[in-house]
Amino acid sequence: MRGIWIILLLIFPAAMALSDTHRVLADGQVDFSAFKTFVVRQGYPTSRQPGSGNQGTKRTPDVDPKLTQAVRDVLRSALSSKGIKETLDTADLIVNFRIEVDAHPKEFPGQFSTGHPAFVAGIVVIDLTNAATDTVVWHGQYIDDEETSAKIEKHLPENVKKLLSEYPPKKK
Repeated sequence: MRGIWIILLLIFPAAMALSDTHRVLADGQVDFSAFKTFVVRQGYPTSRQPGSGNQGTKRTPDVDPKLTQAVRDVLRSALSSKGIKETLDTADLIVNFRIEVDAHPKEFPGQFSTGHPAFVAGIVVIDLTNAATDTVVWHGQYIDDEETSAKIEKHLPENVKKLLSEYPPKKK
């Protein structure tokens, strides 16, 4: 019995370290049914989330263009399936998104490093901005921790679908 507890105590923190987290914030005063058109832009969202500031984190600012395109395609598909039409002209909603991939080392600074990350965090931030008022009306953030960047690239588009499944927000 004691051996089982030791195994559980070793496995549980590892499972927690490689788990997904997401957050969606929405303006409860906005009538989301009024948005009929959207345009997708890549870059820093209107909310301008600050960098993580974690020491020992290797930030990869340039994300694979295939991953960026996959996320853009999911954004377009998900919003179109909700009856909002994409336009290149004036749009009701401006969709800004940013992708980051962070490799976190196994060791702390000052220790000998094997060069292999303990885990890789894929982060996608999406802001939907009301073009008429220039205010963010919906904000979603998904953090996916995986063992490799290849797994991040595989899962991130699905994570975007999960985020957008919460748009429009349910009325309380």
